[in-house]
Amino acid sequence: MERRSENGADGYVEDIPYTFGYHPELDPARMQAVLRRAGVEPPEVAAACELGYGQGMSLAIHAVAGGAAWWGTDLIPSHAAHVRALVAGTDARLEAADQTFAVFCARDDLPRFDFIGLHGVWSWVSAANRERILELVARRLRAGGVLYVSYNALPGWAPMLPLREMMVAYAAALPADLPRADRIEAALRDAQMRVLRDPLVLEACPGIEAELRAIRHKGVAYLAHEFFNRDWAPMPPAQVAAAMRSVGLSFAAQADEAELASGARFRREYFVKDGAPPMDEGATATPCRRRDDPLRDVQILNDRLLALASCSPGMAWLADPQTGGGVEVGCSAMLMLAAWRSGAVDAASVARDAEAMLTRLGQHLVHEGRVLVETARVRAQLRIEARELLEVTLPRLRERGVLA
Repeated sequence: MERRSENGADGYVEDIPYTFGYHPELDPARMQAVLRRAGVEPPEVAAACELGYGQGMSLAIHAVAGGAAWWGTDLIPSHAAHVRALVAGTDARLEAADQTFAVFCARDDLPRFDFIGLHGVWSWVSAANRERILELVARRLRAGGVLYVSYNALPGWAPMLPLREMMVAYAAALPADLPRADRIEAALRDAQMRVLRDPLVLEACPGIEAELRAIRHKGVAYLAHEFFNRDWAPMPPAQVAAAMRSVGLSFAAQADEAELASGARFRREYFVKDGAPPMDEGATATPCRRRDDPLRDVQILNDRLLALASCSPGMAWLADPQTGGGVEVGCSAMLMLAAWRSGAVDAASVARDAEAMLTRLGQHLVHEGRVLVETARVRAQLRIEARELLEVTLPRLRERGVLA
């Protein structure tokens, strides 16, 4: 893939593609529902933007299944190529750029947006790039429009700070020609050994052992983008709110009420430009505009997502033409649906093919929160899940138009 210089990346990891994930908070229809519950009049969304879209799963699903026209940018060219391939041949109105924030946010050909979203960006970019994002919001988000932002919050992330600094410093001291993935693995091993051997580390940083336990089994793609960018800036919610107020945004709602608890590490928040008024009792939210018949496009996209699931770990969502957003089916169900789409006709063959995919991807089957290790238990559980998929889940998905 095309490589930019470290200066062009502005300290962000560019040589390891991001994980595959869908973020429902970026769905305009979901945003409208959340704001309505909070007593805030949501905007109609005709033009929307996602900054830092990663592999583009959310961007593709919302552009194909929903009614808005979408713009977006991501630093990594392979990400842009991926999302363009996902929507190729559909009627999705989508411009997926691979420009830096410095370039994209300064463009004068962008529309006025009703909704701008950035998931997993704010805490992982430089202060200069946060300013560029705010400038884009000030210039391009219309009055009454909504900004969605997620970020690592303090004080929740405070115990992780010393471990992250330890790992980044160790990785930076390794030879520059060593691949980043190898440097990350080495830094993780070094941290493990230091925690085991040096009681002074535990004494100086009491929470470091628990933090290391929590991340030691995460994949390199996750670790690279979560912890090994040059910039990693958890911040108090009050600091984020102050930054938003500087460009005329007011806090509207927490996208996930479970994160309201004290000490929450990750926050997902909606802000409204110029303060939308409270809704009158009985008022209804204006729905996002929908294309007349998105079924064909959704099914094209979902076939591609199933094919991708068979070779990319962690995928769990499909596009839903009924809602305009994503529908979660689960990782193992995605593999079984991929097997079905490839020609498996009964529960036994679906389970067998799904097991082969799990092995190839290096993934484990999880049931009721527990990882199944024994081959006999894995196969028995897959057969149970395959029968339920073919008898219950698949008919429901076909009825909704998710799959043909």
